[in-house]
Amino acid sequence: MKASNYFWAGILFGFGIWWLTMALPAAIHLHSKTGGIQSSKNRFKKNPITKRNEFTTPPPTNKQDSPPISVPVPAAPAPNGSKMRSPTHANSGFSIPEPGVVEIFETWRKTKPEAGLEQPVHHSGPPKLDRKTIQKLAEKINLKQIDISQVPVLVVAKDRPGMLKKCLDSLQEASLGKTMSITVHQHGTDSSVKQLVDKYSGISLVQDLRNLGKGEPHERIAAHYAFMLNYAFETSHKNARFAIIVEDDMVVSPDFFEYFKAVGGLFDVDSSVYCISTWNDNGFEDRVKDTKRLLRSEFFMGLGWMLSRKIFEDSWKNQWPKGHWDHWLRSKERKTGRECVYPEVSRNRNIGSKGEHVTDRFYREFLEKIRFTSHVDSENNKLFIADAVLGSKRAFETELELILSKANVTTPIHNVKKLHRNGVFAYSFAKSDGGKVEYPWETGRKSAWRKLSDLFGLWHERRTFRKGLVRFWWEGNYILLAEEGSKMHEKLVAMHGSLIRLNPNEAALSVPAKPLKKIVIAAQSQSCDQACSKHDSTCSKPHLSLLNSDCDKLKNYLGCKTCENNGGPDLPATVVEPQHEHFGKCLINTHAFTCGGTHKVTQRICPCV
Repeated sequence: MKASNYFWAGILFGFGIWWLTMALPAAIHLHSKTGGIQSSKNRFKKNPITKRNEFTTPPPTNKQDSPPISVPVPAAPAPNGSKMRSPTHANSGFSIPEPGVVEIFETWRKTKPEAGLEQPVHHSGPPKLDRKTIQKLAEKINLKQIDISQVPVLVVAKDRPGMLKKCLDSLQEASLGKTMSITVHQHGTDSSVKQLVDKYSGISLVQDLRNLGKGEPHERIAAHYAFMLNYAFETSHKNARFAIIVEDDMVVSPDFFEYFKAVGGLFDVDSSVYCISTWNDNGFEDRVKDTKRLLRSEFFMGLGWMLSRKIFEDSWKNQWPKGHWDHWLRSKERKTGRECVYPEVSRNRNIGSKGEHVTDRFYREFLEKIRFTSHVDSENNKLFIADAVLGSKRAFETELELILSKANVTTPIHNVKKLHRNGVFAYSFAKSDGGKVEYPWETGRKSAWRKLSDLFGLWHERRTFRKGLVRFWWEGNYILLAEEGSKMHEKLVAMHGSLIRLNPNEAALSVPAKPLKKIVIAAQSQSCDQACSKHDSTCSKPHLSLLNSDCDKLKNYLGCKTCENNGGPDLPATVVEPQHEHFGKCLINTHAFTCGGTHKVTQRICPCV
C-alpha cells in the first residue's frame, strides 16, 4: 500500500474513533436531556397569582436518570468543601456539579440542629414613619383631641355585682376617671346591683325592665343595647357626640380614657372609621408588643368601644336588629367599607369566665390570655396626637406600605423562630374555603387559616384581618400573613415577586428533629428520596427549608452564580440544562417542600438524615 493510502486510512480511522467515543454520545445525551427543542419553552408556566415563571410539576416517575456526561479535566481544589465539578461552560462561567456526597459546612457541624445555620440575627423591628413625615400628615389630617369629659360611659350590667364592682373601681381609678359621667344600665331588677351602685359617688343607675325572661338571650341583649343607646343620646346626654360602652365583666387599663381622648377625634377627620375599640382579639401575650401602635380591621371588636352619635342615628338606630347585635354590626351593609381602629395592646381586660355566650374553656383559651396595659407602664403608653394620627386611613396605609416593603419574604418560618429577633417576615396562606360558614369572618374546619391559627395561637376566625392581612408578634419577630387572592397579598407580590406559602399540613413551624447526617448532590432528574436512599439515609424536609433560606450555601454547594425565587417540587435546585434560559441559576422554593420532586433540567441538593 502506498504511503498516501496509509495516511488517509489513518485519518478516517481517527475520525471514526472520535465519532464513536465523543460526538455521538454527547449528541444522544443532549437530546435526552432537552427532550427536543421544546424543553426550554415547556419548563415554565405563568403563575396567575404571582405573575412569575413557576416550575411545573413533572409526571411521577420511579426512573433514575444517569448523571450528565462530562469530559474529564485535571483535578482542582474543591471550593469550600464541595465535590469536584464538571468543566466550566464558556459563556456562563457555571460548572455542572458532580452527583454524590459533599462535605457538610462546619457551621452545621458545630451547631445543634435546633439552632439552624447561624447565631440569631437582631433586627430593628417593624419600620415606623419618621417624625417629620408624621408631622406633615398630622397637619393635613388636622386631628384634634376630644373633650373626653363630655363623653358618657355606658356600663352594661345584669346580676353580677362582684364583677361590676371591679369594673367600676377600674373606671374611677383610671386617669381622668373622676371626671367621667358613668351610668350603669342594668337589664333587670337585681337588688344587689342597685345596692352596689348607690355606694359610688358620681355613678348613676338606669334599669331596663322590658323583655325580662322573654326570647333568646341574644335577643334580650340586643334589645337592651338598643334601649341603652337611645336613652343615652335622647334622654341623659342629649348633646353628647360620642359614647363609650363597657360591659360589667371588664377591667380597664389606667390609660383607658387617655386613649379615647387622643384617638376619638378620628371620627371627625376620617369617614372610613365606624368604631374605635380598646380591644385586640389577637392581642395575646407574646403576640403583641408595641403599646403605641394603632391597627385597623374590617372586623368589629365590641369590647370597650366608642361609637359616634352621627353613625348611630344615620345608619343603625332605625334598623337595629332583634338579635346578635354584634354580628349585625360586622355585616357589609353596616360597615359600608369602613373599619374599626384598635390598639396593638388592649386597654381593657375581660374577667368574666361565665356569661351568656362564654364558658370556662372559652375564657381560658382566649379571653384570659389577652395582654392589656397595666399601672407599671401606663405613663409610657400615653398616646399623643403624633401617635393617634397613625390610626387615620391615610397615615396608616403610608406606614403599612413601608412595613410591607421591608418585609423578608424568603426565610422559612422555622428559621425565623431560631435565627432572628425583631425582624419582619411575610408569608402567604391558601384562601380559606375549607367548609361552609354562617358568617363571612368565620372559617371552615378544614381551611388553611383554621389550622394556621392553631399553630400560631390566634383566633380561628378572621378577627383583626384587614384586606386579607393579619399581623402579630411570634417568637420575637413581627409576622405578616396574607391570604392568597387578597388585596394585601397582591400588594406584597407586586413588591417582592412571590411569597413562601405556609402549609399547615406540614411541620412548617418546627425545626429539624434529627441531626444532619450528610448532604448529597443528586443526579440530574433525580429526587432527594432516591439520592439519599442511594447513600443509606433518608431525605429531611425541614433541612431542605434550611438550605433553601441560604443563598450563599446554595452557591457553594451547587456552583451557581445567582439565586432566584421560584416554586416547584424539585426545589431548591440548580438548572443544569445548557440550553435553558435559567441555566446556572439556583432556584429557591417559595412553595411546599418535597423530597420526591424531580425535574428533567435540574439537579437537587439533598439533606439526608
